[in-house]
Amino acid sequence: MNIVSMMEGFTKRSGNDLISKILFDVQDYHTDPVDAAKAANEAGVKHLIFYHLALHQQTG
Repeated sequence: MNIVSMMEGFTKRSGNDLISKILFDVQDYHTDPVDAAKAANEAGVKHLIFYHLALHQQTG
């Protein structure tokens, strides 16, 4: 379980439905930095700027 999932569960149990929903949703619409770099490379992008990073689950 990743930290965002843990936070989502905690906020849900504490009754903070808005933050719980945001923490649930945010996990689906962020791209892994490695995948972003691959897509930028394939598209011929010269510079890739990360606006912010979102926590994600470690694999492997």
